[in-house]
Amino acid sequence: MQALRSPTSTRNTRNCELTRATRPDCAKSRQSKVSASIPPHSAWLEFPSGERQFLTESTISIGRAPSNRVIIASDRVSRNHAAIRREEDGTFSLIDFGSSNGTFLNGQRVGRPVVLRNGWVIEIGLQKMTFRTPPAVAAQGVCEDEKTVSCWLLTLSASMIGCRAPGGELGDKTFESWSERAQRIVAKYRGRIMRGRDEGLLAYWPVTGADSRAGSVVASIRSLTNIQRDDEEFRISLHHGLVTLKASPTGEEAPYGSDIIGALQLDRFASSLRIPILLTEAASCALEGTVTTRRLSAEELRDFRGEQKFYTLETI
Repeated sequence: MQALRSPTSTRNTRNCELTRATRPDCAKSRQSKVSASIPPHSAWLEFPSGERQFLTESTISIGRAPSNRVIIASDRVSRNHAAIRREEDGTFSLIDFGSSNGTFLNGQRVGRPVVLRNGWVIEIGLQKMTFRTPPAVAAQGVCEDEKTVSCWLLTLSASMIGCRAPGGELGDKTFESWSERAQRIVAKYRGRIMRGRDEGLLAYWPVTGADSRAGSVVASIRSLTNIQRDDEEFRISLHHGLVTLKASPTGEEAPYGSDIIGALQLDRFASSLRIPILLTEAASCALEGTVTTRRLSAEELRDFRGEQKFYTLETI
């Protein structure tokens, strides 16, 4: 039987700050007070018990491990299962970290980051929770259907893999799959996952404001190289180009374009060069002043226009 840990538990005081409504009339009263007092762009999760988890941090992690902000004690739930992240435009996205049993939104399994809307129901394991926002924020939280933006595109694969299976155990220590670990890092540095499975991961960082996101991308690459175990070898490819972001009716963001197709081809080229970190010329130029790069060669690759210069990182 799974249970959300009580907010009064000493062990979980820092992980859950839920307001318990013990009677239906009390729940209605507290709901109106909360809506009047919380700041713009605030939101919360509402549980069947009447408890609420306010989304006051930039990222709210959900899973079985004690380190999560919302802990769901169930074998159906991965240790680091999913997260809800506040985006720069004030919307909130639901992200699944490649969990074994999946994260469901309104009954549909989530494969990519999904922009949440008021009243949508999230289900993890057997635990249901409803995403809520005040009426004013709910009216604003509708995304553009389609937009083209500059974007960082990072592909990651593992040519040597240690413990593949999520939840695999060795002694008293539980391991995550390499893709689960990688997805947590990408989410930490506010990247988005297009594909995240053991055969490979594609992450992206749209550039929609003054921040070039270069610092976040470099920090992600540094962390990804640091989480490799002795029996693992990661391969990272980075490109900078244009993508079109299109929101589906369910809120799931679907990036597409020729630069994404090209980025997906880079892994094979990096493998042929036996290079752990490969940069396109566009990525190297966009990182100028942030890291030191070294030129490798110039090649013509399918899905790229003409001859392309490729680089690697000197230090990370």
